[in-house]
Amino acid sequence: MNQSILPCAQIQPSVGASSSAQLIPILVSACLTGEPCRYDCKPCDTPAIRALSRCSRVRLIPFCPEMDGGLDAPRHPCEIQGSAPTLDTWRSVQVANCVGQDVTAPFQQGAQKALDLAKRYGVRLAICKEKSPTCASTVIYDGTFSGRLIPGMGLTVAGLRSVGVGVISDQQLDALLPEDVCPACANPEGCVLGALLSYDDAHLQVYTDTQPHESAE
Repeated sequence: MNQSILPCAQIQPSVGASSSAQLIPILVSACLTGEPCRYDCKPCDTPAIRALSRCSRVRLIPFCPEMDGGLDAPRHPCEIQGSAPTLDTWRSVQVANCVGQDVTAPFQQGAQKALDLAKRYGVRLAICKEKSPTCASTVIYDGTFSGRLIPGMGLTVAGLRSVGVGVISDQQLDALLPEDVCPACANPEGCVLGALLSYDDAHLQVYTDTQPHESAE
């Protein structure tokens, strides 16, 4: 096994106030687990998430900020309007759908519920859907509904990073799948948990200072 990838048995769980003492809690965009919660209800589960779901040391916590905030599926596509969220401005970002309706309130409510989940389960890591106005970690659509992508993160991801939660995208996670098998979990697709937790912190928390901008308490 690649020595830069930790076998599952060597990974110590991060325990929060309500976390299981034996499981590592990881937030994951619900659409990545196969839930039909995207705006178009299409599933987008990935090999990496399927592998991670079989790991006995992980507790995946699915969440969909848009539906948790009160939106339905299917729904009109939504995009952030104006500047992309930052750690300091995410609470004031505006979001609209393709027919011009302001959907900022449900997006903000869903983001807050994600932060509440992170606090409840002691989450330090989240896997989120790239390009989403809530869950993107590196690129978002530019707000014109023209299909143009710009650098930026989604509203919920900005909120999570503001309290020190590391975020990785589904695309980044798929690229981490190791070729060899972890002897601790005998996962045929490799120990994706070891690869994930060995991922460079500078990449996981590229937007996060050593001290979070907001208290998680």
